[in-house]
Amino acid sequence: MRKASVTDINQPSRKLQLFKPNLEEIIEPLTKFLKNQFENVEVETVDCPDMSQSPFGFTGKYFGNGLKVIDVGGPGNLFPSIRTDKIYDLKKICQNCESPHNCFIFGPGAGPRHKIGVNCEAVIDAKFADGNLKVNTHTTKIIDGNSYKLEETASTEFCLMANLAISDISENQNPPKVLKISTKKRIGTLNYPESIRQFFVSYFPEAFANAWLKYFEISAPLTCATVIHSKDNEKLSLRLEHTHCFSNEMGSGGHYHEDTTPETIEYEGYFSPAEFLYRVDHVSGQL
Repeated sequence: MRKASVTDINQPSRKLQLFKPNLEEIIEPLTKFLKNQFENVEVETVDCPDMSQSPFGFTGKYFGNGLKVIDVGGPGNLFPSIRTDKIYDLKKICQNCESPHNCFIFGPGAGPRHKIGVNCEAVIDAKFADGNLKVNTHTTKIIDGNSYKLEETASTEFCLMANLAISDISENQNPPKVLKISTKKRIGTLNYPESIRQFFVSYFPEAFANAWLKYFEISAPLTCATVIHSKDNEKLSLRLEHTHCFSNEMGSGGHYHEDTTPETIEYEGYFSPAEFLYRVDHVSGQL
C-alpha cells in the first residue's frame, strides 16, 4: 500500500486483516440468537443472487469474492460544523484500496452535496469493469422541510462519510456462497441489522440528540445496503452498523432506523464476511 499523502483524503491510513468465520458453522447459533428478536427465522448458505436483477437493481451482479470493507470519514465531518470540503471519489478509493480494476462497490453513505444541491443520504452503487465505469447511486434529499425526493446520480463523488463494500468481479464469475437471513414478525427490541451485529459481538467475544433528523414512514419493498462491524478494537472510530435503503417503485429512500410494524415485518438479507478493512480519512466522532 502506498504511503498516504496528507492532501489525498481518498488514501487509507490503516489496513487490517479480518477474521472470516465459516458460514456453515454459524447457522445454528445465529438462528437461535435471532429467535430472541423475531418469531420466524431462517438462516442458510446460498449462491449469491444476481444483484443486478429485480428486486435489487444494483450495477454489480454478485458480491463476496475478495470482499473488503472501507470505512470513510465519519460523523466528525458533520459536527460541530459540516466539512463541505470533504469530497471523496469512488474510483480513487478503489485504486487506493487495491481494487483498481473489475470491482463492484456499494454501501450506505452521504451523497454528493455539491451535485445534488443539499446534504442527502445515499445508497452508493458503482461497477468498474474492463475500463468501463457504471454508477447508479440513489440519493434521498429533504424538500420543503417535510417531504423527500429520491434521485439517481452517475457521479463517482460523495461527501462526509460512507461504509463501503468492494467485491472482485469477473466476466465468467460463478456466484459465491453468501449467508441468507430471513426473518418475520419482530418480537424483540433490536432492529434487523443490529440484531445480526449483536450476535457476532456475543458469539465472537474479544446519548446523542439528533433533533436535526427528519423521520418518515416509507412502505416496503425496500432495497437496502448495510455494512456491519462487530467491534472497533483498533479505535478507528468505525460506524459499527450503517444501513441505507431505496425504493424505485415508491420513489423513497434514506437511512434505515427501524421497522414500525413488528407484527407484519419481513426481512430477507444476503451477507458475506469481508477479508480486509481499510480506514480512509479517519475522523473522530460517533452518532
